Amino acid sequence: DARFGPGLCAAPSRRSVSEGGERCVVKRENLLVIAGLFWLFAGVNVAGIGVRSFFSVEVGAWPWMLAVMAVVFVAFGLMFRKVSRKHAARIMAHPRDRVSFIRTFDAKGYLIITIMMGGGIALRAFNLVPLEFIGSFYPGLGTALALTGVTLIAARRGRGPALSPSKASKLDKGGK
Repeated sequence: DARFGPGLCAAPSRRSVSEGGERCVVKRENLLVIAGLFWLFAGVNVAGIGVRSFFSVEVGAWPWMLAVMAVVFVAFGLMFRKVSRKHAARIMAHPRDRVSFIRTFDAKGYLIITIMMGGGIALRAFNLVPLEFIGSFYPGLGTALALTGVTLIAARRGRGPALSPSKASKLDKGGK
């Protein structure tokens, strides 16, 4: 079926559909690329909003804003590193080789994404925080998100976290 495109998303067989299979499936490893691109896209957008805000404030505020930016980047970078490893482990531990691209994130992941996006939009739309906050917090957060995306894409190529199913299940259970 040509509408699914070559290689990335293959149409399931009639048998798998009749047994409740998904409509658009990808190789399990490609979920890492999909997740990585999602994180990368979100990170670039968040960082872009922050950088525009950064340049909209008085130059005198820049030194402390840069310091906050660095702290936010380190804090979220460390947190996202752990999250990306668990995420990669969950994906690679999936029992099937081909799964629906919807399974890129689990229910908890989709809930967190919804809350984070909704919260970020609300903060800006209702002017709940000063521009200095957006200009210092968002670039650090966005850069950490984008680098996590790159890490997940690298994992697909065997250069990142947890590609072997045994290592994946160990990481998914909280091991190192």
